[in-house]
Amino acid sequence: MALRFLRFNQGLAQDPTTRRWLHLQTKWKPSVSWFKTAEFHLNHHLFHSQMQSLLLTDMAHHHLAIAFIFLVGDHMYKTNFGIGHKMKDLLDAHIPPGLALDSLGVITSLVAQHMYSLSAYAFITQDFTTQVTLYTHHQYISGFIMSRAFAHGAIFFIRDYNPKHNEDKCIGKN
Repeated sequence: MALRFLRFNQGLAQDPTTRRWLHLQTKWKPSVSWFKTAEFHLNHHLFHSQMQSLLLTDMAHHHLAIAFIFLVGDHMYKTNFGIGHKMKDLLDAHIPPGLALDSLGVITSLVAQHMYSLSAYAFITQDFTTQVTLYTHHQYISGFIMSRAFAHGAIFFIRDYNPKHNEDKCIGKN
C-alpha cells in the first residue's frame, strides 16, 4: 500500500483539520510561492511511488552530509597543521567520548526506527523479513554503542570524578 500525500497547494482546502482555520486567512491563495517552497521542505515529493522508497539522491545527500560531519570532527586529533588535541588529553577525559557515544547510540536507534517506518531501499516494503532484519541490525549496533558510552561514564565516575569539587552542586547532593 503506497502512501498518498496531498500536495500542499492543492490539498489544504480539502483537509478537514486545516479547513477550520483556513477561513481566518483572508488573503490565502493556494498558488502563493510560500506553499510551493513549504511543500519542497516537507519532502513529500522525494518518496518514489512505484518503488515505495526514498529516492537515491536523498540517500546520496545523507551520506555526503555524514562525510562532512566526519571531516569537521576530524580536527579532534593533532595533525601536521598544529590544530587539534594531544592523544593524552583525549584519553584522560572520558566525558566527551561518553557523551559522543551516547549521542551516536541514540542516533543509530533513530535510524533503525526511521528505516523501519520509511523504507529507504527500493521494494523493501514487500520484503518484511529484510526490513525487520535491518531494524534489528541497527538496534544491535545502537546497543553496543550505548554499552561503550556507559563504560566511559563509569570510568569517569570511578577515576576522574572528585566529590569535593562538586559538594555544592546538584550532582553532589543526595
